[in-house]
Amino acid sequence: MLQMRVNKPSYCPACGERSLQALLYVKNDCDIRRCNVCGMGQTDTTGFDPTNYYTDEYFSGGRVDGAWRRPLAPRYDLRKAEDEIRD
Repeated sequence: MLQMRVNKPSYCPACGERSLQALLYVKNDCDIRRCNVCGMGQTDTTGFDPTNYYTDEYFSGGRVDGAWRRPLAPRYDLRKAEDEIRD
């Protein structure tokens, strides 16, 4: 079911002003909003459940946004390269 997200006035933690917070996008069921006064971004984590997000798969590298690491580039052997240039 599509939920309508309403811009409601709230206090900005950076400038302290009460204003409508512009909804920029939604990521992992969290609203990412920006203060219309100072431009500071903030996350509304009301719908976020960390136990569903931070699973064993997250910490073992099974998810790209977890402990995933890019494979290391092969080591460059300077001597081998110099030999190939001479040949």
